[in-house]
Amino acid sequence: MPLIRSDASQIVYRRPLGMRIFKGVLSLFFGVLVIGLLLGLWPDGQSFQNRLPAEVLGRLASLLLIALMIFGLAGYLFYSAGPVDLDLDLTAHTYRFRRGFPFLAHWVSGPFDDIACVYVIAVQSRAFTTYQTVLGWKNYGDAAREDVALASHGSLEATQAQARAMAWDMGVPVEEDLEAERSARSRRQSQQRSRLLLMLSSCCLGGMCLALSLPRLYVTHALNSQGQTTLATVVGRQIGQSGRIHYLYRVHGKTYRGADYVTASDYKTLPVGAPVQVTYLPSYPLTSRIARSNTAYHAYFTLFMGLGILLIGLLRLLLSPHPRPLLEPSEKQRRGDEGCRGTRE
Repeated sequence: MPLIRSDASQIVYRRPLGMRIFKGVLSLFFGVLVIGLLLGLWPDGQSFQNRLPAEVLGRLASLLLIALMIFGLAGYLFYSAGPVDLDLDLTAHTYRFRRGFPFLAHWVSGPFDDIACVYVIAVQSRAFTTYQTVLGWKNYGDAAREDVALASHGSLEATQAQARAMAWDMGVPVEEDLEAERSARSRRQSQQRSRLLLMLSSCCLGGMCLALSLPRLYVTHALNSQGQTTLATVVGRQIGQSGRIHYLYRVHGKTYRGADYVTASDYKTLPVGAPVQVTYLPSYPLTSRIARSNTAYHAYFTLFMGLGILLIGLLRLLLSPHPRPLLEPSEKQRRGDEGCRGTRE
C-alpha cells in the first residue's frame, strides 16, 4: 500500500485511486458481461417446449455455472476497488482505518493500544520471494480491522529494518522472525484460502463439464432408442478440431434449425446447400443430431475432463500439507499480546 505522507506527526497510507478506478470499471464490465450472457443465451420458450428437458436443463446448468464464475470474479474485483486507508497520528497516538467495498467502507478509529505489533511475512512465488511489513491488530480476524500489508521489499533485511522503524514510531512491539506465531498464523490463513479457492474452482469447472456432458449423453441415448430420421439441408459451417454443421429440417410442416459436430472427413463432404440425414425426437423435434455425428465423442471427452478436474482438485486438497488450524485465542491474546513477542528496538 503506497505511503502518501510520513513526517514526525503523521503517517498516511492509501490504496491508489487509479488502481481502484481500474478495478471498479473492470468489475462493472464483468457484471454487464454476466447480464448479457444470461439475456443472450437463455433458452427461449420454443426451446423449452420443443427440446428434451434434460438437454434444456444441461444448457441452463452450464450457463449458470459460467455466469457464477464470472460474477465471482466481478465481486472480487469490486471488493478490490474499495478503499484501504490508514492514518497514524504519531502525536495523539491514534489511528483511523478504513477497508471494504466502495461506498460501504466505514472508518474505524482508536488508540495505538489496539495495535498488537508490526511483523514481517514472506510471500513466495515460483520466481522469487518478497517480504511484507504488516500491521497486526489485537482483535485479529475482525473484518473491519484485518491485518494490513503496509510495504513490500525484495530484501528481508530492508523489510525488517522498516518494521523496526514503524514499530518504534508507534511504540508497539515488532516481530521480525518469519516463523513467529503471528507471521506463521498469517501464512497458514493464506494457505487455507488458497486451498479453498482451489476447491471452489475445481468444483465449478468440473461441475460445468459434467453439466455439459451428461445431458448430451442422455440425449444421444434417447435419439438412438426413440429417434426418427429425415433429410435436412446444410445452411452453415464452422471449422475447428472437428467441423460444426448448421442445418434446417422440417417436421410436421414446421422448420427447425439444428447444429452438430461431424468428423473432419465428413465436414469436407458437406458444403452449404448439401443434403444431410438427421435424427430427431418426434416428441421434441428441436432435439436432433446429424446421423454421422461425433457428439458422443465430445460428450465423453468433456465428461472425463470434468471428472479429472474434480479428482485433481480433490487430490490436491487431500494430499497437500495440511496447515495447522488457526490458533484459538489464548490468555495471552486476550490480554492483547496477540502472539507478538518482539520488543521495540
